[in-house]
Amino acid sequence: MPRTFTEDEVRELIEAAVAPLRARIAELEARIAGLEAENARLKKDSSTSSKPPRSEAENIAKRFRDHGEYYFTFLKVPGVKHTG
Repeated sequence: MPRTFTEDEVRELIEAAVAPLRARIAELEARIAGLEAENARLKKDSSTSSKPPRSEAENIAKRFRDHGEYYFTFLKVPGVKHTG
């Protein structure tokens, strides 16, 4: 004749089976939290940014490369005043 388990025995068996899974879930949640924190730190770190910070000199050089022909228009075209 098959054994009959009490409700408390069934609960204990289920808890024993689920306990390792709960422990593993807790480990993975902690790892995810750590990875999210590291990801946030890396996003804030400008040295790892996909667009590195530019110095003031680099900004001026780029502006001059892009628009340099207009910088001295006042010298070439009579009647145009300098704005600097």
